[in-house]
Amino acid sequence: MTKQLFTLGLALLSGGMAVQAKSAKDQKDEQHPKKVYGDNIIRFSPVKAMDIGVGPGISYERIISADKKIGLVLPFSVLLADYYDDYYYNYNYNNASYSSYFYFTPGLKFYPFGQRTVTYAIGPNLMFGYGGSDRNRPQYNPLTQTYYTEHFKNRVFRLGILVNNYVNFQITPAFNIGVSAGLGVRYIDHEAQTIDGNKTVYNHPINATGQGTLSIGYRF
Repeated sequence: MTKQLFTLGLALLSGGMAVQAKSAKDQKDEQHPKKVYGDNIIRFSPVKAMDIGVGPGISYERIISADKKIGLVLPFSVLLADYYDDYYYNYNYNNASYSSYFYFTPGLKFYPFGQRTVTYAIGPNLMFGYGGSDRNRPQYNPLTQTYYTEHFKNRVFRLGILVNNYVNFQITPAFNIGVSAGLGVRYIDHEAQTIDGNKTVYNHPINATGQGTLSIGYRF
């Protein structure tokens, strides 16, 4: 009988300790609840730089895996490249203007450590770029020693691949700041130039490319 009471007492004591431990854990979790991050992220990039120019961008990311380690990202950017028209053999900086290029770089992001306050990711992106300029520019004729104006238009199409590294700082569950940098290759770099109706096509060789981005994001 004594042995049975002793066994029952140990069981009750163990159960009480387990309940107390669970209660302490629940209380700790209530005081420090685990942060829950949404699966959708919209980011605005005030500065995105590529080898062709600099400009703003916007992107949408969706976390697509149950363990939150894989994301699909869809960035779109408008890049501006400045140029100067020759005038009296010198640069006339008052006539500076810009060529506009539109870039779409869809890709995947792999988060090896999952979603944290400071999160690292890496992943490949396809790169589609299109744009150019359409302008009148002054030219000098050495035979007549006079200046004339020609109409210049160029169109550029680029296709390549990038491998990007990302670091994201989740300031709050909804607000984050991120930076990214990547290197890649341009496999297609096609340019068509038209000067006063005469068209010339250039297919530039395979070359390296890269990008860097600073972004501000909203997560939900």
